[in-house]
Amino acid sequence: MLFLDGEDSTVRVLNEPHVSVKIITEKKGLFLKHSEYEIKLKGAEKPVRRRYKDFVTLHGYLAEKYPYRLLPTLPPKQLMLDALLEERRRGLQTWLTIVSLHPVLGSTTIVGTFLRDATTDYQYRLRVAYEKQMDEYARLRPDVQLPGEDMDALTEARTRMRRVQDDICRLKELFDDHTFRNEQQLSERSEIADILIMMVCACLPHGTFEHMSTSMRLASRQCEHNVRVQQRVITERLHVLLEVLHAHRLVERVVELEI
Repeated sequence: MLFLDGEDSTVRVLNEPHVSVKIITEKKGLFLKHSEYEIKLKGAEKPVRRRYKDFVTLHGYLAEKYPYRLLPTLPPKQLMLDALLEERRRGLQTWLTIVSLHPVLGSTTIVGTFLRDATTDYQYRLRVAYEKQMDEYARLRPDVQLPGEDMDALTEARTRMRRVQDDICRLKELFDDHTFRNEQQLSERSEIADILIMMVCACLPHGTFEHMSTSMRLASRQCEHNVRVQQRVITERLHVLLEVLHAHRLVERVVELEI
């Protein structure tokens, strides 16, 4: 069953990201401008607004309080060129999604304040949450001993992670190719529908191509809907998984260097 005028509830739930980040551009003077980001947490009452420097602050707080946790890097600060704004927005949304869904980091008051505090003094409140948060391993009792490393198990786990990353990379390539083919089909169907409309407008018997044109338009809308869902639901989630695995590889390399 198709949902062309509106999507069913399942598709809407899948399409709604856990965290969405939208750009709100503000201009100052003739040349200088900065961007704010509207952040909407799934299930939250209202969105919040943050600057790029707020993301940097959050990253620093988490890195200091949880130095041994997997924390991906932020997208770099770039010149405010329109062509790069969307790239940075996607990077920030991916980063925030990973952090907010992390089983430890996502449940902290620091992240909760960043995502939910809509007051004007949210930076002060974020600082307070950071100062109250103890270092993760500082909470251990002095007599607690951490388990020793099982190098064989660690090597096996790393091998599995590399295989998973390779499989997801290949899966993303296949979905990207499939999306590209769907977009080509969409373009071709739209062109066919345009030609049929021109033939309907010509001096031909009424109804000769009108039904064909309507059917092709319907098929084009269905194709566009499928491409949009695949891009939102599948490709974006695979991208997030790859970012997590890439961050894992970076942490792994750092640990190897320290050893």
